[in-house]
Amino acid sequence: MTQTVQYTFLNYHILKRPVYTSGIRYDLRYRFKTNAREWMSLRQDAAEEPTTTDGKAKIIRQDVETTNGVMHITDSVLVCPCLKKKH
Repeated sequence: MTQTVQYTFLNYHILKRPVYTSGIRYDLRYRFKTNAREWMSLRQDAAEEPTTTDGKAKIIRQDVETTNGVMHITDSVLVCPCLKKKH
């Protein structure tokens, strides 16, 4: 994996501001710009856990406070769409 690919992959997982799933309303889609300059979306159906970008990754642990923000644990790896196109 090249340094550029690593940089893009890591920055895809970083948003400009903290996003707490507790503030997500049902049946709405939220879009966020990542540090990789790609869009990530989050939605929550009434009966399910919140899901991310491709609708496949489910957030299994929400709103984990860290010293420099908040993180969410997903059940699968999120890959930047720009990397999927190139590789």
